[in-house]
Amino acid sequence: MLNRIARLSTTGAWFVLLFLPAVIEIATLDERDINTYYRFSLSIVSLLLLRILMPGRLIFPITFPLLLIGMASLFAVLSRHIDLLTLLVQLHVFSKVEVHEALQPYFFMTAVVVATTTVWCWICYRISSQQRTHRTHILFFMLCSVLIGLTTPSAILLQTWPIDALIVVPSVLIHSKAVSNLLLPTAADVNPRNPNATWNTVRVPRDTPIPQTIVLIIGESIRNDFLRECGGPQKVRSVAEDALVACDVTAGADATGTSVPLLVSREMPGHAQRISSDATFIHALEELGFETYWFSTQTQTVAWSDAQHQTYYEVEDDALLFSAFDRVLSTPPKHKVIVLHAYNAHAPYCLRYHPETAPYQVACDGLIGIPTRRTLADFKVAYANAVDASIGFVNQIIRRASQSPGEVFLVFTPDHAEALLEDTRQIYGHALARPVQWDIHVPAIFWANNLWRQEHEQQWTSLHNKIHDPLMHMDIVPTLMAAAEVTYTEPRTRAMNLLNPEKNIISRMRTIQHTLGTTVDWETLLAESQHSRPRNDQ
Repeated sequence: MLNRIARLSTTGAWFVLLFLPAVIEIATLDERDINTYYRFSLSIVSLLLLRILMPGRLIFPITFPLLLIGMASLFAVLSRHIDLLTLLVQLHVFSKVEVHEALQPYFFMTAVVVATTTVWCWICYRISSQQRTHRTHILFFMLCSVLIGLTTPSAILLQTWPIDALIVVPSVLIHSKAVSNLLLPTAADVNPRNPNATWNTVRVPRDTPIPQTIVLIIGESIRNDFLRECGGPQKVRSVAEDALVACDVTAGADATGTSVPLLVSREMPGHAQRISSDATFIHALEELGFETYWFSTQTQTVAWSDAQHQTYYEVEDDALLFSAFDRVLSTPPKHKVIVLHAYNAHAPYCLRYHPETAPYQVACDGLIGIPTRRTLADFKVAYANAVDASIGFVNQIIRRASQSPGEVFLVFTPDHAEALLEDTRQIYGHALARPVQWDIHVPAIFWANNLWRQEHEQQWTSLHNKIHDPLMHMDIVPTLMAAAEVTYTEPRTRAMNLLNPEKNIISRMRTIQHTLGTTVDWETLLAESQHSRPRNDQ
């Protein structure tokens, strides 16, 4: 009797842990996300079918990798609020330094867990009875699998345990672009953009054409409240004097691989694909004769730019973008679009600035991995130094742009921000299982040279009047297009052209991408952070 109880307890615990990721998903349910109930039901069906297919002892070694992935996913959600499988889908947009930095604190613990689970798997295998799988069970399994595949959207399958792991992990391990494109259309390992996509652009004719340069600087991991103009640290350098700074801007998503494609497109947060087949605003301006450029210290697959000229630097050094920018500005005057995608203040923060020119002194030796209450103050100081260097980068681009002939209009905004253990949830970083206030609230900097402002006085005044309004990332493209005097087909009703003096920012819901195909609104994120604040902060 005791042996039977011990055997059932040992093997039963295996299946409980195998099922736990689906239970945790229900426990963290957003009451408006009906897909979670659907995914939970799919999880139950999937695991039951897996047990029917393999009723004997082989179930343990076969599900051993799945159990390890589930344990890692559980740990990531419970300790770091990170959706591990979603990050794996976007693995190719992260550098080796970022991946190593994220995993380094867990190397020893991972080895211990793998060793312990291996022993547990061997015990379960030894004490379980061997049974054959009936042919009818196999047919039933195959029929149900086909029905699930045909009736469930791919975006939901990629969020359903354990189907997500069975699709994502093998595809990532194989590292085949063809397989990845077939199984993971959301990964966009192959360029999904349609070169024939059009925005139906029309440019307002001018009596005396003046060359225009439109510049978008996509920053990285910069919070609004670390800019001096937004109430941040006083030693962080000021933004260029003649620029406008918006402090209340919501990013489209909290991860580079999802935010940047939204930023340069007409897609709304919650789009089912990470990168759609539509063209970007860059290609839309190319249709009107603009020469287009994309220079980045990040990988091509982040956004699959459709610029005519593209350069991707393998070194995470934003200074490399200066020479590329200067080279374009020195070419004969004509209409140009230049996108600079920088690394800015991305962790590890100490790698993003030069200590001898930083406004704050901090010992970087102990700032590895995740901040603790003891090291948090030093992490914030290092982050402030990284933001200071990022503003210095933007100011340098503005200084260079001011020497360019013709009209120049420039926008800077980061892809997302950064959480720094603000509340009782103790959340750090970005690219989380669920966005939070701190990794979504970003700044935006607008600048135009004297000639552009003289030619567009009303538009600049309109922008100045809207700078303190609640803005969204989706306002950037309409504003850039208006700065180039271009109209186009805009399907988004909430996207605002900030240069339009006839339209004011009306009350609108600001939405953020939760996962592919789902969103959360800004007011909900604010309420969640307020609810999680320590009592003395409320």
